[in-house]
Formats: sequence, C-alpha cells, structure tokens
Amino acid sequence: MKTFSKMMLSALVLTGFASNVKAQSANATANASARIVSAISIASSRNLDFGSISPGASGGTVQVAATLASARSLTGANLTATAGAVTSATFTVTGDGAATYAITRVPVAATALVLTSGLNTMNALLVVSTAAGSGAETTTGTISGATGTDGTEIIYVGGTLTVGASQAAGLYTNTGGISLTVNYN
Repeated sequence: MKTFSKMMLSALVLTGFASNVKAQSANATANASARIVSAISIASSRNLDFGSISPGASGGTVQVAATLASARSLTGANLTATAGAVTSATFTVTGDGAATYAITRVPVAATALVLTSGLNTMNALLVVSTAAGSGAETTTGTISGATGTDGTEIIYVGGTLTVGASQAAGLYTNTGGISLTVNYN
C-alpha cells in the first residue's frame, strides 16, 4: 500500500505542476490603408519663340533662356535682334503635392529641333528646366504643396538656335512640336 500511496502522491504532485504550466502567446493587429493621389498631368501654355533676327553675312546663334524671363542673347558679329516677342515655352505640371516626377522629351537632349521655312532650315538645341532649376537642364521635378493636396510646377523650355550666314528670310517653324511627358517617380 505504501507503494500505491507513493504513486498516488506522485501523480497528484505532477498533476499540480501540469495545471500551473500555462502556454505563452502574443497577439498583434495591423491595419491596411491606401491613399489615392491626383493623376499627374501636363499642359502647354506658351510656345518657344526666338523672336525676329537679322542674320548678317556670318550668322551665329540665338539663345533663349529656359526661365520665366526668357532672356535672349546673340552671338555672331553681324547677328542682330529686331523687334518681336521672345518667349521660352512653358508647361504646367499638376499632381499630388510634394511628389517627384521624371521628365522625358522629344526631341531628346542630343537631338536638334529642326525649324523650316520652305526648303530652308535652322537647328535648335533645347534646354528643359523647372523653376527650381533656374534655367539649367533637368530631368526631374517636384510638385509644390503638401502630400495629399494638389500642387503644380512650371517647366520652361529654351534653347540655342543656329542661324546660318545670310539665312534666307521667312517664318521658321517646326511641325513636330516640343513634346514633354511626365511620370511620377
């Protein structure tokens, strides 16, 4: 009987220990959310205009700055500017405030924009700049405003036009235009 009592006592002690042991667990919860932002868009509001130029015998270049002021400078001994509007092209980007975006353009940086008048041509190399870029070539921008609100940024396009010696008179235009595409980064 002593053996049976010891076995029963051992069983009771083990049962007591087993009932005091508890499984450990932890729990956490995560929420899900999504924020829909305004679609990015771009609109042209002003064309690039190098103004009126008198080429002279040796030709030269005419540069229009990719800024709001559209400053024009001429190089070449006989190249002179005459009256006429001078403007950089202007594009307005609209989208989610504080968002960054990429700019791609046609023609690309190393490709000249060809302006024609009848059978005569002139080439221009373009510069694309945001207001923050202050006229320097840029391929990215940041929309003004706070995240979650609509904002805008202005992109300017200027360039350098090569005027040939005794360039034929006429209104020179390009038919393909200057095309900018913007995409959120």
